[in-house]
Amino acid sequence: MLPLLHAATHLLRTSVQGDENGAVAGGQHNMSGSRDASSPESRGFEALFRQPCHVPAGSPVGSSTNLGPLNHNVLPAFPVPRSPRLRAFALLPALLSCPWGASAQSFVVSSPGGPYGASQREAYFEPFSAAAGIRVVEDDWGGDPARIRAMVETGNYRSHVFDAESGDVAEGCTEGILEPIDYARLGLSPGDMLPGAAHACGVGNVAWSMVLAFDRARTGGATPADWADFFDLARFPGGRGLRRGSFGNLEIALMADGVAPERVYALLRTPAGLDRAFAKLAALAPHVTWWEAGRQPARLLDDGDAVMTTAWHGRIQRAITRDRRDVEIVWRGQLMDYGYWIIPRGHPGADLAHRFIAFAIRPDRQAEQARRIPYGPLRRGAFDYIEPDLARWLPTAPAHLEAWLKLDADFWNGHREALDRRFDALVSPGR
Repeated sequence: MLPLLHAATHLLRTSVQGDENGAVAGGQHNMSGSRDASSPESRGFEALFRQPCHVPAGSPVGSSTNLGPLNHNVLPAFPVPRSPRLRAFALLPALLSCPWGASAQSFVVSSPGGPYGASQREAYFEPFSAAAGIRVVEDDWGGDPARIRAMVETGNYRSHVFDAESGDVAEGCTEGILEPIDYARLGLSPGDMLPGAAHACGVGNVAWSMVLAFDRARTGGATPADWADFFDLARFPGGRGLRRGSFGNLEIALMADGVAPERVYALLRTPAGLDRAFAKLAALAPHVTWWEAGRQPARLLDDGDAVMTTAWHGRIQRAITRDRRDVEIVWRGQLMDYGYWIIPRGHPGADLAHRFIAFAIRPDRQAEQARRIPYGPLRRGAFDYIEPDLARWLPTAPAHLEAWLKLDADFWNGHREALDRRFDALVSPGR
């Protein structure tokens, strides 16, 4: 940080001298307050602001640093005064916002943050930083691909890798804003990952799933085995819970109607298949409470509004283990989706990004994240490092991979809007 303070001091000193020597005399002030790009002082001022704000190795902030939303380009949004003296004062807050000075020895990861980000920090970021001798800087990212698109279009790359959902990976790959993954450089083949995890533009890192959850006390002691039982109101009378929307429900309806998981999307790409799925949903709809928030399924079971419901596996696992609810999970037929590591196309640090991804998808590293948050590893061999008591809660455990379905992002990117309109007409015909 000291070099930056010296630079600010020097700029302030020369600015004051410039004012005293009449450098801004002659009626050249821009009264609007905007920058005068032709001024050499302005060019030097902006150049200093546009230095990337990195955290160097060896600084006292720890091996993995979370700065919140990064702003490497610390050029202030407000108009910079033309006066060199005022310009120098305006510079100081931005310099101070760069915590430990500038360094190229940093690696920036954009991910959702929160408890998920904490699990990544301990399983991936800190160990990689120690092994590679490179500072890892965390950047909170809400999933908007516009940030990646802007980096690629401008060449101003702020993050080396992003943790993205499958829909963003499929869309970004089609658009051409993602770097193709070199699996040879990672030292693995697609067969080393679960199906669908080795994408052309992304490497799968975790899995989550939609499962069937039920309250045994309300099923007469009987155990539903699959989605066919979910739709069987004669054997299992009572209410049902389904997530509002077409996404996921059409797949469930076809599997409940006897379609094998591997044939679901081929059928959904036909008018007859869609008619069949919507007809199956229509028969169950009068008995369904449609939920929207992830916390609702456990409450539906608690309140008796449903004897079984779909639920995100992590939410229902927490309801069972932390809240001690008497609920059980049926893993057969689960709908699984993945998170992926992706690299903005043309990134000059793509080699380093591949090094990080190769580290993060090691089986032992994947197991470490699973110990901190119950998402499923996607690298084969990871369960060699995972205890059975933990494996029972993870969607990718070998015992749970029976008749499961990977959600198809390409299908939903192209059809979701139209299918949601049809779904809304089904469940809310008067609207």
